[in-house]
Amino acid sequence: MIHSLHIRWRDSHDLSHLSPWPVSRPRNWLAQVNHDLPAEKLQAIRRSIERGRPLGTDSWTHPIATRLGLEFTLRGPGRPRKTPENQ
Repeated sequence: MIHSLHIRWRDSHDLSHLSPWPVSRPRNWLAQVNHDLPAEKLQAIRRSIERGRPLGTDSWTHPIATRLGLEFTLRGPGRPRKTPENQ
């Protein structure tokens, strides 16, 4: 399978089936794509994918999750622990 990165980088294939970039491609685009992510950022991406939660800063994620009805994705897995108030 040839990915869009390869097609765009080589510019050797028909690009008609790919959407155009909404902004200019950075000069160091390939280096950015191939650069290792910091462990903390990689963990956040994995958590977002596993939980189906929005990815971003807390100040952005919480309001968006609430607006989209995804508050449950912000909690840890499993049922919430019982507290004296909800017994």
